[in-house]
Amino acid sequence: MKLDQKLSDLHAESEVSLSYLHSEGVAIRLEVSETRLESIDGHKTANDIKYDLYKNPLTHTPQSVIDAHATYDVFHKEMEALKKQLKSNMDIELTGADIIALYIHQDETPRHKVPAPKFSPNNMVTKQTPLVTRIFTLNPTDGHQTEKHKPDGVAKVGRKLAKVEAGSEPKEYVTLASIGAVEYDLIFGPEDAGKEGYLITWYISPTGEEGPPSDPLKFIII
Repeated sequence: MKLDQKLSDLHAESEVSLSYLHSEGVAIRLEVSETRLESIDGHKTANDIKYDLYKNPLTHTPQSVIDAHATYDVFHKEMEALKKQLKSNMDIELTGADIIALYIHQDETPRHKVPAPKFSPNNMVTKQTPLVTRIFTLNPTDGHQTEKHKPDGVAKVGRKLAKVEAGSEPKEYVTLASIGAVEYDLIFGPEDAGKEGYLITWYISPTGEEGPPSDPLKFIII
């Protein structure tokens, strides 16, 4: 079966965004109406259901592929419309936390750059199903290793991936889209089964500054 990484990334990032929107006082401060929030919640639920059917080999059918992409299109469009609304609303002031948690693109680089952390993340595999590997990109500093959110001042996690035949050394990495979640799925094609994957990650600040890369995480693609 063939899976699409963008569907997985929206699924992971929306967990962060919706959790933030439902934090006490956030929706009211950002002037997101109850009706709008209910609509977003409904589309997320629909998207999650279709995505789970889509990524499961037992329920991955031509119809589940169509359904997953259809719900992605609707949900992605609504989230992008929300970001546009927040950026254009002159009656609210977006905080750094808003921009990071909701992945709001900054059109102009601020005069003062926000540095990325000077440490690299660690990575671990937490679950594998056929052609899907779940990754936890964790903060390695003492006391923060189990936190399921990004370190302060981090907007996204940069990622690059190499796939090689078992026993070979990685020579070429492909850069993946950066992601705002620290738990996410890496999606592979049928031709990748049995290969070794090597993942390198790094932290990215809200102004695009990149921190040092992690050591490669090696795993077998099942």
